[in-house]
Amino acid sequence: MDFIDSRPLSDLVTAPQMTRDAVAARLIELVLRELFEFGEMQTDPNFANYRYIAATGQIVLLDFGATRAFPHKLRAGFHDLLIAGLGNDREVARVAAKEVGLFDAQTPKLNQSIILDMLETGMEAFRHRTVFDFGRNDLFVRLRDRGLELATERDFWSVPATDTLLVQRKVAVTYLIAASLKARVDLAEIVGRYL
Repeated sequence: MDFIDSRPLSDLVTAPQMTRDAVAARLIELVLRELFEFGEMQTDPNFANYRYIAATGQIVLLDFGATRAFPHKLRAGFHDLLIAGLGNDREVARVAAKEVGLFDAQTPKLNQSIILDMLETGMEAFRHRTVFDFGRNDLFVRLRDRGLELATERDFWSVPATDTLLVQRKVAVTYLIAASLKARVDLAEIVGRYL
């Protein structure tokens, strides 16, 4: 183990806006690189597993024991889901959601519809034509509310595959970190590199 002179990422909540924006942008890019370039992801995303080196602006990622490799088919499915979400194409999103295991043919149509609604809602941030302000929107609350609606359905669908849940968790926690930093990020520019 190496000592790296750094500070907790949580300390940045009072940092200048430009610093918070840059850190959030790097974290978002990291998620996309892990999924679409590296094919491996550190799957324990929480504030304690990130540090910040003020002198260089670098982010330090800890706990590589939680790293997981993803099969090409899953990564391709998430790429299809990203493209469908950006294009607001519900039918392509339905096929891609099945590819990544968010639901299957036995999942009740109502639950499939709620999941697709949640995907459309989540993609609003990436379809945003200007800088997305993580500190001034209700996106996470709307997603949480739809998720709770889904959880109360009597015909609740089966839990998605572990790999899919890990990707969802990484995306959600990265969003929460960006929100806690009240970051403003040009998501369309970042995601455009992975199309």
